[in-house]
Amino acid sequence: MLVLNDWNLAPHQVRLSYSVYVFPLAHHRAPSLSRPGSAAVSTAFYTELADLLDRLVTFVDPIYVVGDLNMRLDRPGESSAVQLVDLLADHGLSCRVNTPTHDQRGLLDVVITRDDLLAPSVDVVDVGLSDHHLLHWQVPMSRPPPVYTTLRSCVRGASSASS
Repeated sequence: MLVLNDWNLAPHQVRLSYSVYVFPLAHHRAPSLSRPGSAAVSTAFYTELADLLDRLVTFVDPIYVVGDLNMRLDRPGESSAVQLVDLLADHGLSCRVNTPTHDQRGLLDVVITRDDLLAPSVDVVDVGLSDHHLLHWQVPMSRPPPVYTTLRSCVRGASSASS
């Protein structure tokens, strides 16, 4: 499933290795990802995620990629975790969750933000409704002031030399 809002993604680009829903959140971009835990992490997942991240990082808005990736990010030596962390780093992004998010003590759920923004403090709360815990963090809702640039065109007239 790929739900599109005002993103420049063609509707025919339906993801098969994960689903994504884009939440409108003021001037922020907040796609929510879900990768099925019943399937092994495939190269298609990384290719499709890289494509999504390539598009996301072109926006000037803050980015919050959230969701259940169903891969053990608490195991830094595991190849799927290494590949994901490297992919995020290639796009200037990092996972901000650093404690287990699942009843079986795994870090499966993510809050991913830009490295150039202040990292949110993510609280992991077991509310008892699921085997996954609630992720809670604050998002600054004030828009940064615009930066204006003045461009001037310099046109030089043709000079003719007469003899």
